[in-house]
Parts: sequence; C-alpha cells; structure tokens
Amino acid sequence: MTVLVIGATGRTASHLVTCLMRDGVPVRALVRDRDKAETMFRATRRLATGHLEFVSGPFDDPALLLSATKGVDAAFLALSTSPQQIALERNIIDAAARAELPHLVRLSVFDADLDAGYEIGRRHGELDAYLAASGVPHTLLRPTYFSSNLLLAAPSIAATSRWTGLVPDGRVALVDTRDVAEAAAVVLRDPAGRGAAYQLTGPEALTFTEIAERFSRMLGRRISYDAAAEAHVRAAMAARGVPDWLADIAIGIDLAMQAGRHSQVTDEIRALTGMAPRPLEAFVEPNRATYIPAG
Repeated sequence: MTVLVIGATGRTASHLVTCLMRDGVPVRALVRDRDKAETMFRATRRLATGHLEFVSGPFDDPALLLSATKGVDAAFLALSTSPQQIALERNIIDAAARAELPHLVRLSVFDADLDAGYEIGRRHGELDAYLAASGVPHTLLRPTYFSSNLLLAAPSIAATSRWTGLVPDGRVALVDTRDVAEAAAVVLRDPAGRGAAYQLTGPEALTFTEIAERFSRMLGRRISYDAAAEAHVRAAMAARGVPDWLADIAIGIDLAMQAGRHSQVTDEIRALTGMAPRPLEAFVEPNRATYIPAG
C-alpha cells in the first residue's frame, strides 16, 4: 500500500511519516516546501525501510491535489491552524472525492462540534461535517491539547521560571503528538480500525499548576504557572507579535480547557496501538534544554 501524508512537515504528520517508513510502508508526502521536507526527513530516509516520495506545491491548486491523491490507498490530513485552513482542507477533501480516495484519516480536535462555543472546536466541527458530506470514507482522530504546545511557554520558563495563562484549575489530559501519530499509523495500515471517531488523550488529567510541579521536579528549580486576566494575556501576545486572529484562537482554547472540555481521559490510544500513552515527562525530557536559562 501507499499512504499520502498531507502537510507532512507538521508535528504529528512528521512523526507519522517516520512511523510508516519504519514499518516499511511507502509514503507520498504532500508539502508546500520541498527543501524543508527533504532536510527534515533526510535521517529518516537513511534509517527506514519504506519509500518516501515528495510532491510539493500550493494546497489551493486543484490539479496538484488531484494528482497527489490519485493512486494511493489511504491518506492522512493535518493542516496547521491558519486563516486559510478551512478553505484549504475543503479543497483537499474535494480532491479526495474526485479521486475516489479509498480512505482519509483526518486530524480533528477533542470536542469538535459546530456548536462547540470556541473557534477551534467550531472550525474542526465544520470540517468534520464537510468530510462526512463528501462521501469520502474516513476516520477522525480527535486529540486533546498537545503536550508540544507547552513549547510556547519555553521562553518564559527559561527566562523567569514561570508562565501565565487562563487555566488556573481546569484539568487537561495532555496528549503526545507521537502517540497520535502511532494511532494514525495503525488506522492507515489496518482497515479494521477505520470508520470511527477516536478521542485520543494522555494518561492523566492535570491542572497547569500540577504541570508546573512536574517541570519543577524535572528541571531542578521551582517553576510556577500564574493565572492571568484575559486582557493581560492578550497584551502579552500582542507584544510578541501574535496576530489577533491567532490570539483569539489561543484564548478560546485556554477558556475551553478551564471549562473542563479537555479533561476526559480515554484508553483509545492503548486500544489502537497496544501501548500506554506517554506521560508528560516523556515530552519534557527530550525538550529539557528548551526550558533551561541561556548561558
């Protein structure tokens, strides 16, 4: 079989490419920037047994999308959050329908719903509904908040041993992108697991105060998480050059987590992969240097 991975240089998708190639599955990687992809996967190509083919170009080119989608047995779709995300993913789903793609695995979010009450949930709810209406056979992966999002706090933690947000006591079942990629690889390789909507979480639901305590133990110094007013968080984002549309999304996610919308713990990663999901420490350890003060 050959698997098309769309947006292959993304965090989850890049892990997926590695998983598939490790298992000898040929991969066609659809990317915008071929040079970036060639560099990213150079080591993987040397060590893995699966074949890797690159297709590059703009994701709003219908001819490119149709060509990339034809002749593959399954595809994985995960695009980064952007103002163009909905239009681009609709283009890809339309191409999949025209090419009669046998199966599409889409990376959604944990509580995707048209009435989710916050932007990222509504956005993915809309795209999930569009995929369902397209007639393309599909599976949805709906992970909670990624542990890799904690990298956004790394500069503040390194400089001040603290970070701020809008989640003083909401519990979050942080999930590792590597576990999501492993789950995706299983669904792509084995048709028996297809056709469902999987709720993917980490092994436990932690508050951000508890996450800070884990950082403290691992880094050997006291790390704290401080609750802040929304106006303060917005001002801090603006000072870092974060555009308003992205600040709205980030704040919406924080408020959803505070409301408990990412607190449920499921066993679906273990059910799919046969392995327990990685704990927070498994993410922090390889990224330890990112949280250490310079010099």
